[in-house]
Amino acid sequence: MFVHPFPASPVQRIIRLTIERFESGRAPRGAHVTSRSRRSLQAFPAHPESELSFRTRLRSRRHHGERALLWSGLGHPPPSAAVWRLGCTPARQGSRGCPKEAIRAVGSSFRGPEGREWGVDIRHNKDRKVRRKEPKSQDIYLRLLVKLYRFLARRTNSTFNQVVLKRLFMSRTNRPPLSLSRMIRKMKLPGRENKTAVVVGTITDDVRVQEVPKLKVCALRVSSRARSRILKAGGKILTFDQLALDSPKGCGTVLLSGPRKGREVYRHFGKAPGTPHSHTKPYVRSKGRKFERARGRRASRGYKN
Repeated sequence: MFVHPFPASPVQRIIRLTIERFESGRAPRGAHVTSRSRRSLQAFPAHPESELSFRTRLRSRRHHGERALLWSGLGHPPPSAAVWRLGCTPARQGSRGCPKEAIRAVGSSFRGPEGREWGVDIRHNKDRKVRRKEPKSQDIYLRLLVKLYRFLARRTNSTFNQVVLKRLFMSRTNRPPLSLSRMIRKMKLPGRENKTAVVVGTITDDVRVQEVPKLKVCALRVSSRARSRILKAGGKILTFDQLALDSPKGCGTVLLSGPRKGREVYRHFGKAPGTPHSHTKPYVRSKGRKFERARGRRASRGYKN
């Protein structure tokens, strides 16, 4: 029997099994090996060579080389290239394309997960990851910041830079403005003294705040009144390129964000308005004495939620 000089691949193991079956007289009924197939098999040189060149010649002699010998020996037609690549039969080919004897001979080489003999056709039409990889905005200054923090996120092991980069990609509804009062309240928490408040969004003024402490903030944008009040209190306002020079890894910073569900549109989401235990705001045509003031709103008119 012909034995190839380098270690046996799954294809060679099946070929060896086929030849042994013919020599022992245990070949399937109707199987035959042509002399042309034997000559093609023995035409391979017996000196050591790379697996790559072997596979290249195997592809070139697909119909009258080792593969033809294999599949004619097992009494089956040659399978498609996808069967050789996956080690399993596509659903449309049925069981004729890849005989079970060959798979059992190879062992686990052609087996899928959990040792199954046949592969599974996986649906790939919905397996993409839906997330932004760049901002929708064409603002050149925002895109320069993306280029800067893409570099920092790649070259440093800082999670801060990765989060900032992800938030730079976000839409405006996912970057809600942060009020001055909320930022002051968050920065008064213990352990946040002398730290920089970082907001990937806008900082707006809040007239309900009487006194503004000294703050060091970094944001994409600060409204004019909020800017004047922060600077008047002796604070400092940084841009993100200045923050990258001041703190490349985000050390000494507190990453804040505005209320993402603070928009008025979220009040209309939930259980249908008027149903029991629902606090959803209805879409009313108009406000007045005659518009949705009766049933469901007061106990004297049927019921009250």
